[in-house]
Amino acid sequence: MFHDGRADRRLVHRPGACAHVVPGPVDVLSAPHARPSFSVQVISMQLQLENQQVVVTGGSKGIGLSIALSFAREGARPVLVARQQATLDQALAVFASEGLTAPATAEIDLSVPGSAQSLFDRFPEADILVNNAGAIPGGSLHDVNEATWRSAWELKLYSY
Repeated sequence: MFHDGRADRRLVHRPGACAHVVPGPVDVLSAPHARPSFSVQVISMQLQLENQQVVVTGGSKGIGLSIALSFAREGARPVLVARQQATLDQALAVFASEGLTAPATAEIDLSVPGSAQSLFDRFPEADILVNNAGAIPGGSLHDVNEATWRSAWELKLYSY
């Protein structure tokens, strides 16, 4: 929420809206101690995402979950894809806590050959794919052996 310090002027940010705050004029001769006044213009973004089905791989936590939540707030219908049902269940709880409609979910390990086709077969009407799946371990590059590095990148680049 934007608040300029005066009790009578407030702007509450709405999802899908962008607020631009423009400084107004200040008459320093009549009120040298006065704060600048502000005018606020609210601009709604129409991304035309209503009812668009958005498949988000790696969508049960972290960046993928944030992406799915953002799409849901814009009226899209996210599909969360992850390797473990437990993390999908945790993500569903986040959607519920925000009052958002529960998304579809798919427990699929995209590193398994043929799994991308399985995902497509379950959601053939998808409008948008966010390929966020990945298994690159954290830490220093020096700590990751070549086989792990190659396997993780194959999942990232070839799972769709």
